[in-house]
Amino acid sequence: MKKFIKNSLYLAVAGLMILAIANVSTVSGQTQNSNEKTITSFTLDELSPPVNATIDETSKTITAFVPTGTDLTNLTPTISVSEGATVTPASEVAQDFTNPVTYTVRAQDGSTQRYTATIKTGSSEKNITSFTFDQTNPPSQGNIDQTGKRITVDVPAGTDVTNLTPTIETTQGSTVVPASGEPQDFSTPVEYTVTAEDGTSDTYTVTVNGGDGGAPAAPGWLTWGTGSIAWGLIIWIIIIGLVIYLISWLSKRRPT
Repeated sequence: MKKFIKNSLYLAVAGLMILAIANVSTVSGQTQNSNEKTITSFTLDELSPPVNATIDETSKTITAFVPTGTDLTNLTPTISVSEGATVTPASEVAQDFTNPVTYTVRAQDGSTQRYTATIKTGSSEKNITSFTFDQTNPPSQGNIDQTGKRITVDVPAGTDVTNLTPTIETTQGSTVVPASGEPQDFSTPVEYTVTAEDGTSDTYTVTVNGGDGGAPAAPGWLTWGTGSIAWGLIIWIIIIGLVIYLISWLSKRRPT
């Protein structure tokens, strides 16, 4: 009888241990089913250079700009997702992106998340190609350093640099701020931001020198407010001539 009870206790303990192990395995299996369902990268590797899309996790949107002329009807994205998740349509499957395409990511636990992918054509060109002050005489053309994104303009001495209006030309499809035709104070360098069709931008720094390779603007007493040294000198010559004539005339009238 005692032996029977002892064996029964052993069996009960063994059964409890088996149940405990099974329960732990079940819980462990449940924790391995991740709910992560994120698209981590979306790349068009077939283009040269490859285009990496921008992923907005808040709005669950994917946006990419490709060169103008790209065939949107047959693009093959390479897509990376959270570990253990799957995506539909699958990565490296060609799609027609004439209209936005919806991608669904499924996590290990079966939950899903949708992303909307939009591919747009647009140039990445964003250069200032011409920068001119047409109101100076002669017009002042800027020297553009495309590598350093710097523009240097020499204007005639005496030019009022606090109120100059540039005429600016940029690559096709791009925009510039401040805009062409807007007067600016160029007594200190002014920054211009050029934005391409694809949304990228570059900033140019414009420096205006007083003319003659950077000579300072002539003082007002020399130009007589005309903004031109030449006219100022003519006025001074006339004044000096009149003074000399007056002195000569007075000396002749002085009694001997």
